[in-house]
Amino acid sequence: MRRAVLLLLLAGFLVCVDNQAAKACTDHQHQCAGTAKGGLWGAAEDRQHQHPSDGQGDAAGAETVTHHEGEYHQVPVCALGNVICHEYQACGDGQTLQQSWFLTESGIDGRHTWCPTAESPTLQQPQPQLTTTRILEAFQRLPLPAAPLKIDPPHGKTLVNLDTVFYTTQKPFTRTIHLLGHRIDFRIRASQYTWHFGDGHWTVTDNPGKPFTTQAAHVHDISHKYLSRDTFQPSLDTTYTADFRVDGGAWRDVNGTVTIQGPTQNITAVTATPVLVG
Repeated sequence: MRRAVLLLLLAGFLVCVDNQAAKACTDHQHQCAGTAKGGLWGAAEDRQHQHPSDGQGDAAGAETVTHHEGEYHQVPVCALGNVICHEYQACGDGQTLQQSWFLTESGIDGRHTWCPTAESPTLQQPQPQLTTTRILEAFQRLPLPAAPLKIDPPHGKTLVNLDTVFYTTQKPFTRTIHLLGHRIDFRIRASQYTWHFGDGHWTVTDNPGKPFTTQAAHVHDISHKYLSRDTFQPSLDTTYTADFRVDGGAWRDVNGTVTIQGPTQNITAVTATPVLVG
């Protein structure tokens, strides 16, 4: 009789333990999965193979990573900036918001944005790399000057049917920036000029032209005849090319150009009346 009572008490205790374990499974599913694989060590092993959550708790929304051919990528989420990130987006605890995805032959799989937690896998953060594309984009963002448009005759007046001469005096120049922890030096020069004469005509040259002289016409003179009396607004667009070096290394060509549109100027074409002087 006493033995039967002891067996009944033991059975009741086991039922109570199972109920507590079921409640623990509801609250912490990853702990149950770990226990099924061998206690606390199994739970820790499971967490290493779970995908980081979206910052909603230890395991809420966690997914098991499917292992297949491809590459895992993880980068911090940029909050301010485009090509050059000036500020990363922070989580509530001050850590940096992360974005991760798995790149396979069929495309991007499982893109997630998440905040690191104690259970998050510790992966080395890939640093942005300095590439020729980034250098070209930095060159295209430089505040480059518009080449000055010079006109002969000066003072905004010319004659109808006269060869009005156009030229510029833009010289090569340098610029230095710092990009991703590197010093980038640019040597910049004008390589092409687009001359807009303001009457619907335009021309493109690779030389800057020359001022008017009383000698025979120069080969590189840029000139245009206005055929009627009117006020026109010519302008000059300048295309720049450059080479660059990184941290004082060898010079290399920038793989691209930048075109800067110049402002318009007023020029009035008038007719001259011949006057006899005697």
